[in-house]
Amino acid sequence: MSFCDFFLYLCNMFFTNPAILWGLFAILIPIAIHLFYFRKFKKTYFSNVRLLQSIQNQTQNQSKLKHLLVLFCRILTIIFLVFAFAQPNPKTALKPLVGEGVNYVSVVIDNSFSMGTNTDRGTLLDQAKQKARELVSKFKPTDRFALITQDFWGDSRRFVSMEEMLYAIERVDIVPFSNSLSELVARQKSLYQNISGRSTALFMISDFQRTMVDIENLISDTILQTWFIPVQSQVVNNISIDSVSIETPIFQVGGEIEFQIWLTNHGEQSLQEIPVKLLVNNNIVSIGNVNFEPRQTKTIRRNLTLQEPGYLQGRVEISDHPITFDDRLYFTLNVLEEIPVLIITEETPNQFLMRLLANDPSFDLTVQNVRNLDFSMLHRVNFVILDEIKTLSSGLQTELQTAIDAGLNVLILPGEQTYLTSINNLTKQLLSAEYKQIKKMQINVDAILSDHPIYRSAFVRIPENLLLPEVQKYFPIQVSARSNLQHLLRLSNRDPFLSFGNVGKGRVYLSAVPFDNAFSNFQNQPLFVVSVLNMILQSASNEQIYNLLTQQEAIIHNVGAGHAPPLFLQSENSDFEMIPQVTFRGNQLFINTFSSLRDAGNYILRTRNEVVAKLSYNFDRRESDLRSYSRSELEHLLGQHHLSGFSVLGDNFVSVDGTLFAVSTRIPWWKWCLLFALLFLLAEAFILRLFR
Repeated sequence: MSFCDFFLYLCNMFFTNPAILWGLFAILIPIAIHLFYFRKFKKTYFSNVRLLQSIQNQTQNQSKLKHLLVLFCRILTIIFLVFAFAQPNPKTALKPLVGEGVNYVSVVIDNSFSMGTNTDRGTLLDQAKQKARELVSKFKPTDRFALITQDFWGDSRRFVSMEEMLYAIERVDIVPFSNSLSELVARQKSLYQNISGRSTALFMISDFQRTMVDIENLISDTILQTWFIPVQSQVVNNISIDSVSIETPIFQVGGEIEFQIWLTNHGEQSLQEIPVKLLVNNNIVSIGNVNFEPRQTKTIRRNLTLQEPGYLQGRVEISDHPITFDDRLYFTLNVLEEIPVLIITEETPNQFLMRLLANDPSFDLTVQNVRNLDFSMLHRVNFVILDEIKTLSSGLQTELQTAIDAGLNVLILPGEQTYLTSINNLTKQLLSAEYKQIKKMQINVDAILSDHPIYRSAFVRIPENLLLPEVQKYFPIQVSARSNLQHLLRLSNRDPFLSFGNVGKGRVYLSAVPFDNAFSNFQNQPLFVVSVLNMILQSASNEQIYNLLTQQEAIIHNVGAGHAPPLFLQSENSDFEMIPQVTFRGNQLFINTFSSLRDAGNYILRTRNEVVAKLSYNFDRRESDLRSYSRSELEHLLGQHHLSGFSVLGDNFVSVDGTLFAVSTRIPWWKWCLLFALLFLLAEAFILRLFR
């Protein structure tokens, strides 16, 4: 390469930090030292100096060469060090990010829990905000900006000035919400629906946690370009309480319920003797230790005896630092003193049902004739029995469907006078099943779904001498292939005798017989008592024991609409109070917090004078696994899914003459400059050692 070619090559180069090039004047220091370096010699007289003169001349030549080589190495060391900090790049590596004129720029800052991870440069959120400030400051003051965060705050729907944007970035803080990558991109691109013919730029700054990156849901876009800017940290060990469920879903005073608690070790190390506490009403119910292998999920069980009716609020907790948002999981149980039950009958109520339920203080029994039925009752009870109804009106069918979707449990008993087409309109719609005409035959029940909670709580194991129903005639139940119907009791010919299917938040039970001695002897056996009572008891536990903050809307059952607004949502453990939007639908109360609720915990919903209900909120556990995608992994995923319109930017973006560019070089030139500076520094040391 000639000098001219080299000069032209240098001219085709730009510097990210050109102001640092003023540091090149530092080469004057070694030059000055070289020019003004004088060594003082002491005269020594000899009788014959010819030999000494020749040695002196030779030494002076070597010294001059050494000083010139050292000067040359020092100058080049300073030049390459200055170049390294100025960050040179070829102009051919520049890719424009924006166009000319006014640019409309949206920036997503991921401020979910995982971005609170600490690094040697502060939290990941601190790094993301710094990158956002650097990015925005490289645009022109006339450009317009929009900031999008995980909570989709109100100002994210409009473009603002650079000054307002920088102020908004400073206010970004961690929030308990976590949207997927595709949701954030969709929100980002929705800003540009009313902007056409303008230069646009879209940027996303995140740790790109694996649980939120759904590349497969992104859609190629040839108009708008989205740039991913990753901020990375080392994977932090973390233990999370993933969920809690009730294994024995019958909330009855004096009964015992079993909690199932799921915990996960998200780290790569084995952990020993991790204490897990179960607290109810701030009293420790149980405590035990758990051992974990790397990446292991464990399930533990804890028991609780329900000693009194009403709301019980509790939590499961562990101690695990530094990630603490998933160390507690709150829950609320509503133990009803009386379970409201409605029997809808044609004439007189069934004697066996009345004998079983009428005098039991656990049930608040109401009997209504179908011709005088108050439809609002369907929304104020937990369990409904349709006792040999001849015809279901279209209005009753509609109300039943609505109530079942909302959580009502229904037992359907056909009768000899029942118009099957009427009932089948409902069962086909809900369960893809239908009743057929009566079949008269002597047959026995010979199969029981013993591991279902209805029977598991009654039988540790099925006794060999258990009396099963004998049937004289029954209504065959035809089930389609797409039905989710399960059979609690089954006849010897494999026809269902007692079945159920989940519909929405409710459940529908289908009996092949009415409770009538002319059909079977089922109602005369202990199995009848176990079946009916446990069906009703289970209906009292339909509501969720906790909600997620990201759901915003929570549902509470068995709450009347006679509470005068406003209703207040108060924290059990702090002074927090808000007025949520509440809607009453029958015996259900819908609560919407509109992202205003930010803290997990147990809460009380009340008027100024009385408690209406209690409920619990928890953080979403998607953030518990802190593993994230690196820049190279993101690039590989985008290439694997052949997505256009998406690129990984990293830290390599510069502003040249007021235009923002991405820098695409395989190895940044500043690294080569740093390498050459070190080489010339080593060369200087070698020369000084060689010419001693």
